[in-house]
Amino acid sequence: ARCLPRMGACSCAARSGEDPVRSPAPRTTPYPHATAGGDVNPVGLPVAPPAGADIRECVNFLQVRQDWVQDAHRNAGELRSVTLENLQRVASLVRQCEGLRWVSSGDQATFLTGDQVNLYDLVYNMVAPVTAPLGYELHLEAGSSIRTGVVLTCNNGLAVATQHDGRYFVRFLRGAAKGINDVPEGTQGQFAAEELRKTRSLAELWDSSAQPPTWFISHYWAESILAFTMCVEEHAKVRRLRKNCRYWVCAYTNDQHQLGLELGKDPLQTPFYNALRLCKGALLVLAEGGEAADRIWCGFEASIAFRMRTRYDQACIADGQPHVLTFEPAETDSTVNGIHLPLLGIETLTAWTGRQETFPARGLWKLLATDLERGDCSNEQDRSVICSAVEKDLGGMRRATRHLRSVAAQSLALLGFHSDDLCDALKADTELELLQTSLAALAKFQSAGCLESPNLDRLRIVKGNESCPPEVGRLISTVAAIEGLRELLLDLRGIEISEEHFNDFCTLLQQRQYLAMLDLYLSGSGIDNAKVERVVAAVCRPGKLIHLVLAAPGTEVTGDLAAIGEGIGRCPQLGTLGLDFNSTKVTGDLAAIGEGIGRCPQLGTLGLDFNSTKVTG
Repeated sequence: ARCLPRMGACSCAARSGEDPVRSPAPRTTPYPHATAGGDVNPVGLPVAPPAGADIRECVNFLQVRQDWVQDAHRNAGELRSVTLENLQRVASLVRQCEGLRWVSSGDQATFLTGDQVNLYDLVYNMVAPVTAPLGYELHLEAGSSIRTGVVLTCNNGLAVATQHDGRYFVRFLRGAAKGINDVPEGTQGQFAAEELRKTRSLAELWDSSAQPPTWFISHYWAESILAFTMCVEEHAKVRRLRKNCRYWVCAYTNDQHQLGLELGKDPLQTPFYNALRLCKGALLVLAEGGEAADRIWCGFEASIAFRMRTRYDQACIADGQPHVLTFEPAETDSTVNGIHLPLLGIETLTAWTGRQETFPARGLWKLLATDLERGDCSNEQDRSVICSAVEKDLGGMRRATRHLRSVAAQSLALLGFHSDDLCDALKADTELELLQTSLAALAKFQSAGCLESPNLDRLRIVKGNESCPPEVGRLISTVAAIEGLRELLLDLRGIEISEEHFNDFCTLLQQRQYLAMLDLYLSGSGIDNAKVERVVAAVCRPGKLIHLVLAAPGTEVTGDLAAIGEGIGRCPQLGTLGLDFNSTKVTGDLAAIGEGIGRCPQLGTLGLDFNSTKVTG
């Protein structure tokens, strides 16, 4: 991308040959006492470029169609979206904000560097001016006048006035007009009300057609634009999303001039809610310190995502590097040597758990302590309507808080943490359906009563970095405590299982009458073919199992494989099957497994790994 010129950035002292370090006064506004011609003014302060030149540079750089601001056709807010390429283009523009002399939206005076620009600043310096008409018509009172061709201070920004055929127009260079009386200071007059409605969202200037989003991004407005973009880029990499994947980001998809009309009075009728209904997943960008956890809008969005059972990923920046946490292996985890593996094999499981070990816990601990009833909100009216909607239609703020804390607790548990706070959060979530945790944390969670949720029917236990493997008997009793278990993933790699415990485990599997999905990883567990057969016999019952993954690479499997094939054949409803005997020694009739597979007409996903396997018989 080409660099933007540093328009008007040099001081008058530097122009006149003086030492710029010794200039008499620092700049305090982007256009102090400026003229439109670009010459030094009598006061000797920095001057503005030709009025609106930097806005035109932004329009050209972003490749938006500003003439579409006047387009009468509009799509519903949830049907506006942006691509990763759009977000990257904004980030490239932000990196050049010093040349454009962007200032803080807070005091409208402090000059910004690229890494300081947040969404509030972006809207003030670029989004609002670019998405407004080229000029609001100004109706002056009789006898009143306005200076044209110079930069004027307004209540909510800076503007320049022009005259055409006896009519006056005001174009905003920074900020926006929020009402008919937000005219330049000292001006007696009003804007035409209908003119203020001729605005657009930035997304509509990139693409005016209906573009349903695929991912919803929940975020903190005060986070750096560059950090935010890095998180989205990393998420796209982890999920293997294309550059034209569509995102819903409120700063770009909502019309920032018409937020009152866009949002209305019912949050369940807003583009936020409707966009989440369209998306296949939501991404929470926590910010480096986890500040998003305190935002009431983020909590509202999370409560909707939980209600809709939407995929919920998290991302944050730490030490300048982006990290992404997912509750299941992402697409990049299941790609080995350039080949996508649809099943959760050993390589995929290792990649998933390994990738998440570096996820920073700071933001998650903050999320664990969140209280949405006390959440931050820049608009008190928004807080009121959100709280009302959540209480009325989403089960209340306390329920939403419990959900968020439960997500944080499970995220921390996946990273190998276990503490009383985590236990309290999980125990409080009486609607808990899925628990994902490490082997080390499981026993503590059971003793604290965290597995007593009446809805808990999915358990995924992965092996973390525990130096001492847990006692297997305790692990089996923990699983046995969940009567209605429907899905079970057990990562027992490297954990020696005695004959007694294995017998107990097979009995347990046989008693779980609702068990429909089983992923079992047994490499280095002292497993032989006879034990694999018993596992298959315990779980392969007609009308039950729909998903089975057995992974025992590197083991010596001896004996007749016919029993495994027969067990598979007893499950005609099986839709997913994975057998990983990579680098094993197999003795038996391998054809029997093929015959069993042939009796599964519903099978849609099949993975067989006998790479480097020695088969005799």
